[in-house]
Amino acid sequence: MNNSEMEALIMQLIMNSGNAKSLAMEAIKFARSNQLGEAEAKISEASDAINLAHNIQTQLLTLEASGQDFKFSLLLTHSQDHMMNSITTIDLAKEFVYLWKSLKGETN
Repeated sequence: MNNSEMEALIMQLIMNSGNAKSLAMEAIKFARSNQLGEAEAKISEASDAINLAHNIQTQLLTLEASGQDFKFSLLLTHSQDHMMNSITTIDLAKEFVYLWKSLKGETN
């Protein structure tokens, strides 16, 4: 894989991770407004987006494991930072929805 192909893959990872975080933040805003159905729908969309990012990350890891030479790249590091932050934001969104449901007596 040449450098431009690698950069394109990394940019896709950043884009999907960024979308996932934005959707998770929308979920938190819906939960705060007591719109829990909408919040859960946004969490589902965020999960789909982070799964796309994870698939790209897996491609990169597979390339490296198969002997593809990777140079240190600030862009690659940045993509991993985006992905980790997105996962954390999705986890927090799920907890906020659970908390709101608990306050309303809607949890088991």
